[in-house]
Amino acid sequence: MLHCDLDNSVPEWIIEYPRTYAVFQSLGIDCSCGGKSLQYRCEELGLNPETVLKKPQLCISRWFEWCDSIRGEDVLGEAIRPLLSVQ
Repeated sequence: MLHCDLDNSVPEWIIEYPRTYAVFQSLGIDCSCGGKSLQYRCEELGLNPETVLKKPQLCISRWFEWCDSIRGEDVLGEAIRPLLSVQ
């Protein structure tokens, strides 16, 4: 499920999981880190890398849980079907 870890850069995280952008912003981690790893950025900012790693992972896990909870439901289809009907 998770392809990113402390060795990936913040932009790699955001490209793979766009929802993590807000997590990194809330931690004061700039997404323009010049390709440096999340581990390096955490150490540079005086943050515990393992603690920081749990936050985007939790965000992603919750997203997947939500997606699983609506699986099989036609949530989007129900919302847009009236807009697509030919009149």
